[in-house]
Amino acid sequence: MDDVLADLERRGIRASRAAAEVGGGSISRTLRIESDGGPLLLKIESAERADMLAAEHEALEAIAAARAVAVPAVIAQGAAGRAAYLAIEWIDFAAKTDGAAHALGVALARLHRSTAASFGWHRDNFIGTTPQRNDRSDDWARFYRDMRLAPQLELARRNGLSAETLRLGTQLLGNVERLLRGHAPAPSLLHGDLWGGN
Repeated sequence: MDDVLADLERRGIRASRAAAEVGGGSISRTLRIESDGGPLLLKIESAERADMLAAEHEALEAIAAARAVAVPAVIAQGAAGRAAYLAIEWIDFAAKTDGAAHALGVALARLHRSTAASFGWHRDNFIGTTPQRNDRSDDWARFYRDMRLAPQLELARRNGLSAETLRLGTQLLGNVERLLRGHAPAPSLLHGDLWGGN
């Protein structure tokens, strides 16, 4: 933690050493820290997971650039000592109301209208701590099969998936293009880790 705070200070961000652990995720260590610019959410990982936080940094900036839905501003991201970190703007959540849920739905619909020429992204990212490939493709069914379903089936196989379920999963992979024939969504920007804590 001291290395991270020292690195923040080198970047011109003075933060208090007093930090409060906060919930909201089961992957990274998350803290609320006070800085001279206001409170921050600090996510800390081992240095080996620096790329995971770098991908999150880029994703937050891409979503912010779409100007469709509010996301916390990235203050800093880097590595210091044995830790990698991501410091973002602290946001106090308001009460969950029907109006807030509706406003979020409208904002997400605007985000999904932020389209691209192809499916995928300029870099790979992560689903939790699992690497997720994002090779570009002009074909939604192939992208979904090859970049989303097949890697998850392989991960499940390596983790002891039953032979019968593996057979059914493999059969599904062979039928994805047929099952999705005629479904032609536009490649759009998505918020990949959408849950109540985010």
